[in-house]
Amino acid sequence: MIRAAIFDLDGTLADTMDALREGMNMALVHYGCKERSREELLECINYGSREFVRRAFPEDFPPEKIDEALIYYKARYAEVWQKTEEPYPGIRELLDKLKSLGFKIGIVTNKMHEITVPLAERMFGEGYFDAVIGQGPYEPKPAPDSTLAVLKQFGVEQSEAVFIGDSHIDMRTAKNSGLAAIGVAWGYRSESVLWDEGADAVAHDAEELFEILMSDTL
Repeated sequence: MIRAAIFDLDGTLADTMDALREGMNMALVHYGCKERSREELLECINYGSREFVRRAFPEDFPPEKIDEALIYYKARYAEVWQKTEEPYPGIRELLDKLKSLGFKIGIVTNKMHEITVPLAERMFGEGYFDAVIGQGPYEPKPAPDSTLAVLKQFGVEQSEAVFIGDSHIDMRTAKNSGLAAIGVAWGYRSESVLWDEGADAVAHDAEELFEILMSDTL
């Protein structure tokens, strides 16, 4: 029986891409580089902040300046992340139902931890999630460290939990952690990518996600 659900954040609980793009484009312009489109930057995300910068900046950008650019990007993103105000349709209702049924719910993301916590609180309220882990304390996804730490905090077995996300990284995280993998088709990666990466199920909206969690198919 499923007792816990661990969620990715970006592209799963909320569309944060506009703020991510604004912060990154400010960094690109600062270093004399061309701004990138939303579609271009979507190909750069999921791997953590440093890799986001490395992939977003031109190939001929000096490698020794990536860490400097990362610091600048983080500072600019810290100024604009508040523009993400609402979760995807139906997400709040889904989470409320899970909580009412006694589910433990958590967030595990490669987003900066110092942004993840206040962003989750802004959208859902302080203390809404039972655990929130962003980039920092553990190896980034798809390493299982942060997910396993959440399971330990929850006091649940791997067979009693699922990992829910919109990307190949999330599906790999689930498998590396020994959890069932549920993909969401409303995020930043195609449904075919989720199936190819071993999704056990794919939801197309929050209502279908709830039905999957209540089923005996996982």
